[in-house]
Amino acid sequence: MEKWKIERIDRTRWLVELYLNNIPRMPSKITLTKVYTHKPTEKEVQCAYDEWQSGLTKK
Repeated sequence: MEKWKIERIDRTRWLVELYLNNIPRMPSKITLTKVYTHKPTEKEVQCAYDEWQSGLTKK
């Protein structure tokens, strides 16, 4: 399954949907969104994904 999807909103904004799954004590599927003012790189999106994942799994 995909971890994220990137799509262009308009000339200056990009929407990234992050898909987080299988997190204990959370709904089975979580979708978070983040807006960038430039086309995000794979590294930027992976960093955002990792931050959300670690934030949601902290005790």
